[in-house]
Amino acid sequence: MDIVELYKSGFSLRQLCPIINVKCCTTVKKILLRKGVTIRGRKEQLKITIDKFRDNDKISKALKGRIRTKQHCKNISKANLKLDLPKEYFIKEYIHKNKSCREIAESLNVCTETIRNYLIKFNIKRNQLSDYDGYWKGRKNPELTARNLTNNPAKRHDVRKKKSELYKANPKLQINSKLRRNKKTNIEIEMKRILDIIGLIENKDYLFNKYLKTRNGFKFPDFRLINKKVIIECDGSYWHSDECKEMLRDQELKNIGYTIYHFNEDKINNSLIPILKKII
Repeated sequence: MDIVELYKSGFSLRQLCPIINVKCCTTVKKILLRKGVTIRGRKEQLKITIDKFRDNDKISKALKGRIRTKQHCKNISKANLKLDLPKEYFIKEYIHKNKSCREIAESLNVCTETIRNYLIKFNIKRNQLSDYDGYWKGRKNPELTARNLTNNPAKRHDVRKKKSELYKANPKLQINSKLRRNKKTNIEIEMKRILDIIGLIENKDYLFNKYLKTRNGFKFPDFRLINKKVIIECDGSYWHSDECKEMLRDQELKNIGYTIYHFNEDKINNSLIPILKKII
């Protein structure tokens, strides 16, 4: 077939290169111009290519309207293979044995689109991900895993907000590694300096931000005197705003025999040493 006839039938410049054994599209373009052929634009050629794919393939409703590649067109053409398979075969394999379309296709050496076409032909309802009980690598409960993948709350926009509100209302549900802080604030550094001046040594006379077990979980007080059941809390100007939560926390510590002292930023920065000497 002549190159001009191929080009007019819808072949692009790139498709004509291997036919006439050239590597550059410009060479094909020059040959066509010498023969008096008008070269199509890119948009016009793209429209012809898409229409050609649509004419050659029997596209299902699920794939209608999408742009297909060459490989996709080959897969669709493979799906049109005629297999003499009865409806009972798919009921046994797909419903009773609970196999996936891919597993059935691999056993028959066909593509998955062929199996989907047969399911549509026999009016067999396809399983969704939440219904699929196949093999999930590394998962002990594949049915539960599939359900969690489908109804994953982490995909929702407000999941962080809900978790934050939950932990604020129930601090004991939060894991201890997140409750415990490894850095001291400015007023805590000042309180440590005052304790050092008095003569107390950290990890010997007092503990900073170490866990203390109560009936309802673990608490992390700022400073806890080891020899005396005394807890010192440093309250900044913008922290500890939830008074109700603080009162419940203090009550839990008092129930196990601790005395709690709260000092705000002003008291810590202005002559706190005389007060601490009375406590100690």
